[in-house]
Amino acid sequence: MDERTLRANAARNSQKRVSMSDISVDNDLLVIYRERVQRGAKMLDSVRPGWRDEINLGELNMRYPCYCILGQLWGNYFDAWTNLPKDDASDEITYGFDVTRYERHSPTAIDIGVAYNTLDTAWREELSSRKSATDAL
Repeated sequence: MDERTLRANAARNSQKRVSMSDISVDNDLLVIYRERVQRGAKMLDSVRPGWRDEINLGELNMRYPCYCILGQLWGNYFDAWTNLPKDDASDEITYGFDVTRYERHSPTAIDIGVAYNTLDTAWREELSSRKSATDAL
């Protein structure tokens, strides 16, 4: 699927998106996700300096490929992940860009919405801890 199709589908489905503020956060998962997100943020620092300033927190939703961190930076999650430098042992979960199948269905995650909302929270915390260049002005 090309970028234009992904964005069109996302726009069409934007009203169907779950409001993440209506879903709880799993504190056990949050501890794990914070570590992963820090690893992902460091990787982004090395490949795209200033990336934090490109993220629209109002649109951030890790569940949707065009609104997640990678989607906002490169247009969609799939193209971005395919083209990012990484070692052979790493995957998108290692860097906090997705949740595992186990976490999506684990008793602690309750459901996929909680897992993704928890990942959103970890990224929002990371972004808040980094002052953007525009915040400093």
